[in-house]
Amino acid sequence: MIEPNKPCCAEVPEGELKPLGAKEILEHMLQAVKAWKEAGFPLAEDAVYHQRLRICRSCPKNQYQWFQCRHCRCIVYSKAKLATEVCPYGLWP
Repeated sequence: MIEPNKPCCAEVPEGELKPLGAKEILEHMLQAVKAWKEAGFPLAEDAVYHQRLRICRSCPKNQYQWFQCRHCRCIVYSKAKLATEVCPYGLWP
């Protein structure tokens, strides 16, 4: 289970990563939406959003696959738009 008040999965040690199941993905998404709501629904500016997408698509950790981050299992195009979200590797501005 994803712990509340932790930014995405940024603090999960690399060796402990395991594919998320459907329940975990849903919990992860709900946690992100809750944090976004509590912050007042801020969206990333278009320039930041597109920069985030470029970073994900050329991920130096090779974690981007199709539209999803293989590390945190987030839908990149949605996650990148939420100003409250972070890259699990700390690569986003």
